[in-house]
Amino acid sequence: MRKGILFSSIALLAIIPAILVLHYYPALVREKRSLEVEEMIFDQLNFFERNVEEDLDRILFISARRALIAVTNNIIINGTPVSDAPSSIKELMRNGTFQGEVEPLMEENNIEYWYGEIREVGELIGFNLTLYDLGLEVNLSNNSVMNFQIFTRINISDLLNIHLISRESSHGL
Repeated sequence: MRKGILFSSIALLAIIPAILVLHYYPALVREKRSLEVEEMIFDQLNFFERNVEEDLDRILFISARRALIAVTNNIIINGTPVSDAPSSIKELMRNGTFQGEVEPLMEENNIEYWYGEIREVGELIGFNLTLYDLGLEVNLSNNSVMNFQIFTRINISDLLNIHLISRESSHGL
């Protein structure tokens, strides 16, 4: 009888941990996978945010260059100088118009257009992206040098809004 009790006790001591492991192991695996998925999503958010920052540099370069060409073309075609060049260039860069008229050279090359394109890419890969135009500066340093600065707030989150990256960004040329 003592051997039976001893055997039963040993069997229980061996079976109870096995049952506990079998019961809690799937939950631990799910939690670990969940953490890995969250880490992967956060890495993707960071990578996408870096790409948006790089795109903002390109946007500034492309729209500033095209705006300068558009203003120069207008001066050459009309034969009259632009009264406020920095404001005209800002208008061209921001929304693609010159003195309220659509400028064909700026079509798909203005900041507003590119912000929309970047938002679409965010939607395609499953992120909520908002870009806020905080300002655009166009300064004439001397008669031949212009400086451009764009200020943007970038908010990127996953579809469930669990992870969020919110940053103010400044890019100059």
